[in-house]
Amino acid sequence: MAGVVGGVVGGTIGFIVGGPVGAQIGWQIGAQIGNSFTTIKQPRIGELAEIRAGEGGPRARVYGTFRPIGGQVVWSGAPREIRRRQRQGKGGPKVESSTLLRSYAIGICEGPIAGVTRIWRNNELVYDVRAESEILEQSEKWLEGKTILLGGWDQLPHPTIEAEAGAENAPAMRGTAVLVVTDEDLTDLRVAIPAYKFEVQSG
Repeated sequence: MAGVVGGVVGGTIGFIVGGPVGAQIGWQIGAQIGNSFTTIKQPRIGELAEIRAGEGGPRARVYGTFRPIGGQVVWSGAPREIRRRQRQGKGGPKVESSTLLRSYAIGICEGPIAGVTRIWRNNELVYDVRAESEILEQSEKWLEGKTILLGGWDQLPHPTIEAEAGAENAPAMRGTAVLVVTDEDLTDLRVAIPAYKFEVQSG
């Protein structure tokens, strides 16, 4: 809006000074000045979509290699918002953007298990460590910032959960295999926790 107002003012002054050519030049200069006072805002945490994944739910018991198991949210931390303000080009408007981070834990199945061989995130295969995998290198990179807990009975609370919930309140979730995700960028999902499916090898 400020760009339009600036363009009208600049075009009027330009027409008075230099006729039609002056109006055109004045419009461009005025619009650019007006845009420099414009701030474009993106949605903030309070305006975000409701999380659709529900906490809790039944826990699968597996034998051999089993897939796909739908994961359940068993813990989620509060969203964190990182705000930035950048100017778009020389004389352009300022754009306020947010990066939305969240830590959470997805219960996989009853443990202990030997391992997880494949993971689907929102129906996209993102992790595959089978011998015939075509995305082995990408899978290792995807696992950065994530931990797979195998659900042993001596399992300890994950440091991410301890840091947010407090050591005395952090559940160890012993006997449950869990995927813990630390500070994932969920801006594109408006901080909604993704849906997961897992291929599991039992212990």
